[in-house]
Order: sequence, then C-alpha cells, then structure tokens
Amino acid sequence: AEAVFAKLEESLGMTPELRYHRAIQLWKDRDQLRAIQELRQVLREKPGLARAHFELARLLEVTGELEPALASYREARRLALDQARTAGAEDWLLDADERAMALDALLSEPEPAK
Repeated sequence: AEAVFAKLEESLGMTPELRYHRAIQLWKDRDQLRAIQELRQVLREKPGLARAHFELARLLEVTGELEPALASYREARRLALDQARTAGAEDWLLDADERAMALDALLSEPEPAK
C-alpha cells in the first residue's frame, strides 16, 4: 500500500484527502500511531473535514485516549451537523453521537474506592 501512496503523492502531491486515505490504510495495517499522526496532519491542513475528526476519535478511543476521543467525536458531530446535507454524513453521525455520549458517561463516573 505504501508504494501506491508514494506514486500517488509523486504524481498528485500530498493532499489532505490522500493523507486521509493513507491514514485509513495505516489503521487497517494496524499502525495506529502513524494513522493518528496522519489524521492530525489532515486536520491541521483541513480542519473542517468532519470524517477525519470521526476517524481520529475512533482511533483515539481504541488506543485509550478517551478525553481527546470525546473532543474529536464532539467536533465531528458539530461539523457533520453543519454539513448534514453532504453525502454520507448521516451514516456515521449517529454513531459519533452515541460514542461521544458513552465516553462522556464513562469519563464522568467517579473512580471506585480501593
């Protein structure tokens, strides 16, 4: 996959969209840390990309970074609501909302006494 992305980068230049797809491939290849780095770079270049916020939130959640995940889910939701008419936003908007509520509840629970 890296060779394909290298050729695309050489011919098209590194766009936020190409970087996003590279991040998703890195995640599929189980390279979560590099995927997170790529998604953060995508969002520095194109902060309004709601889907990148959502995917970053999912990655942060599975790596145990719950507070940043919650913030990313909330940003994904906010942006998706603003862009609700865009194709596909509705498919994952509810999932982001449910995950954000679940993480919010988890983070709000008091620590059990030892």
